[in-house]
Amino acid sequence: MSQAVLLNNVEHKDLKVDSSLGAEYGDNVNRALAFSTEFGDLQKEYPILFYRDSKSQAFQAHVILGLEKDENLFLGDQGWLGNYVPAVLARGPFMIGFQAREIEGKAVNEPVIHIDMDNPRVGAETGQPLFLAYGGDTPYLEKIMQTLQVIHQGTALDESFFATLDSMELFEPVNIEISLSNIANVNLRDYYTINKDKLAQLDAESLEKLNRAGVLSLVFFALVSMGNFNKLIELKNKKLALFIDFHSTFKNLFYISDIAEESPMKNFLEDWLLDSRKSLSDANYKYEIINSLNKDNGVSKNYIYNKYNIPSVTYEVSDNEDRDVIQQSSSILAINLMELLLKVK
Repeated sequence: MSQAVLLNNVEHKDLKVDSSLGAEYGDNVNRALAFSTEFGDLQKEYPILFYRDSKSQAFQAHVILGLEKDENLFLGDQGWLGNYVPAVLARGPFMIGFQAREIEGKAVNEPVIHIDMDNPRVGAETGQPLFLAYGGDTPYLEKIMQTLQVIHQGTALDESFFATLDSMELFEPVNIEISLSNIANVNLRDYYTINKDKLAQLDAESLEKLNRAGVLSLVFFALVSMGNFNKLIELKNKKLALFIDFHSTFKNLFYISDIAEESPMKNFLEDWLLDSRKSLSDANYKYEIINSLNKDNGVSKNYIYNKYNIPSVTYEVSDNEDRDVIQQSSSILAINLMELLLKVK
């Protein structure tokens, strides 16, 4: 539910808004609606794809922010990992409404700013003020106004933009498959992109038509943006901090890899296994540690280490080990593991 009210400097003179982005505010989304008025900024950082609603058949533009459900790879612990935040996210709890006014004897609907008072960002004690002491707008509110203008103008322009591309048959379906590792493949389906071959075949008159309509530059922005999938993959790979392959076998073993120098957890194996040694000994858990890195061996541990340069370990438990010892030792290792993971920045 939302409670959208007209923003004014009387009722809301002391109101503050948390301007940060976070999963707690619903920003952990893997795509966001995009407007043609921001393509110039978006294409520098995000892939731009087009989506067709199955019921209305209307096109929309989306920017891709993550490769899995509820994953936003640009949503970092210290803020947004990009220079430009898509307008639909940057607007926060604000939206455009319309107020009837009479101008020169004519009734017009004038766009005005509304704020959702039920939004969890609203009313934050340490948030951004909206108005100055004497009623003027703060820089934060001025920035919000610019963002809403991008959305308002984009909404007005996008229908004709998409109609022009559709009439020239410049949309083509695209299925994007990304292989991140031997344990994860990502498929993006039901999207469209620009058909480069048909674009190249357009005659001078058609290209001039696109240019006069302000569409040609937007087409090239969308095409160029596809290269940003490499950035998404890079951000996704950075999220990988550790690989543990667990299974039961004939004896208690830890097969480890070399130190992963570029990993934020490069000392994980030493911190985890050596720090757990005394507690495991007290639990009467006897085991071996074997460095088994072999670049020519295709086992998962070696593959992950070689591809992503992160600590990789195979944790094997003997089928014949006492069940109470297994429970105690696994609890020790699990607790120490979580303590180490919580320290990762």
